[in-house]
Amino acid sequence: MIFASFRNKLKNTSISRKLYFTVGIMAVLVTLELSTLWFAVNTLSSVRSYVEGEGLWSKAQKDAVYHLRIYAFSHDETDYLAFRDFLKVPLGDKKARVELGKPNPDFAIAREGFIEGRNHPDDVGGMINLIRRFSNVYYIHSAFVIWGQAEQKMEQLIPLGDQLHTMIKSGSASQKEINTKLAEVEVINRQLTKLEDDFSFTLGEGSRWLENIVLRILLALSLTIGTTSILITISVSKGIEKAIKAIIDGAALIRRGLYGTRVQVYSSDEIGVLATAFNEMSGTLEHNIQNLKDAEESLKKNATGQRLLKR
Repeated sequence: MIFASFRNKLKNTSISRKLYFTVGIMAVLVTLELSTLWFAVNTLSSVRSYVEGEGLWSKAQKDAVYHLRIYAFSHDETDYLAFRDFLKVPLGDKKARVELGKPNPDFAIAREGFIEGRNHPDDVGGMINLIRRFSNVYYIHSAFVIWGQAEQKMEQLIPLGDQLHTMIKSGSASQKEINTKLAEVEVINRQLTKLEDDFSFTLGEGSRWLENIVLRILLALSLTIGTTSILITISVSKGIEKAIKAIIDGAALIRRGLYGTRVQVYSSDEIGVLATAFNEMSGTLEHNIQNLKDAEESLKKNATGQRLLKR
């Protein structure tokens, strides 16, 4: 019903407007496709930023544990300070995650946290938007659950480092006691490594899922653009061809002497106006020819009458 009404309205629109309409529809669909592509590229780029962020998080955590190991034997305070300094990266990311988990997050604080986590400032906006838009998607949600679990393990690592620092500073702890504490650090370090691997794997699955969705959307849009352009072109050209053919056939009939020929007016556009003018012209032509015939008959009758009078 709606399509039929649309076709009738389009049929009675001028040819120039039909062309403008066709071009406009195509422009809208192409813009929609490009916007979808732009959104997809930015979203996939944000996923890539999180994978890079995980790499920074993981490296900082490994470097922190490495310097803690060194500190356990060197007892050099600079090694412990390096341990604390490297922890600023996961702690910054934690600040961002916790803020974004709030009902009304402060995006400035989240941005600050991501930058403290050494993420590139140009990537931070996309990372925030990814959580806002896709936090309920299974893969994204699972990845951030793993992220939270890794932070809990990190929170266990920090007090162990502080305890080790206290033991060494006191000077009363034996190397065996220090090694025992260091062994606890190694257990957490291995657990963190697994969580980091799980985080990257889950994000990778999410990126592949998103890629498939985007490809399907782009394919659907491409098919829509192609189908729509073909249907509109066929509809417009068929209407014009039908109306012009009627006029051509009408002209052929008049050429054969059928002056009473009228063509059907299919639309109110320029072709419809031409068909109406053709009908008016054929009507005028028929009327004039009829008048000529009547005048000719009248002349013949007068001539016959005069011949009869002369006899």
